[in-house]
Amino acid sequence: MAQKGVSLIKAAFDTDNFLMRFSEKVLDIVTVNLLFVVSCLPIVTIGVAKISLYETMFEIKRSRRVPVFRTYIRAFKQNLKLGLQLGLLELGIVSLSFLDLYLFWGQTALSFQIVKAICLGILIFLTLVMLASYPIAARYDLSWKEVLQKGLSWQVLTFHGSSSC
Repeated sequence: MAQKGVSLIKAAFDTDNFLMRFSEKVLDIVTVNLLFVVSCLPIVTIGVAKISLYETMFEIKRSRRVPVFRTYIRAFKQNLKLGLQLGLLELGIVSLSFLDLYLFWGQTALSFQIVKAICLGILIFLTLVMLASYPIAARYDLSWKEVLQKGLSWQVLTFHGSSSC
């Protein structure tokens, strides 16, 4: 009888059971998200932080017992140049679009309505392209132009494939 109790306790606290593996993944995801938020605090590093987040998440998905902090810092250092290029490009376009929207929001003339529609379209299009570009940048070693081309082509293929259905 005592043997069954000991084996039950060992099974409950075994590091290879489903609950422990699930808890480990949740803890890794929470940790990497906290690292992402902290590294996004200087707005300029948002591109590097996004690439590092995706690269660390790919590693967490691929294997167990990932040293999350070390993996994230290594990815942050490796992708500093590319992340700054992509992030500053994204921040520049977003800030320019928001500035235009802020300046023209109260205007009701047709030409201003067209400018507002174009700015909103640019923001939506940029968001979609960047949603595809950052995971590509995390997975492959490409230049910023190649990353944007692949992100754009992925969006075009995805949109074209969904519209033909």
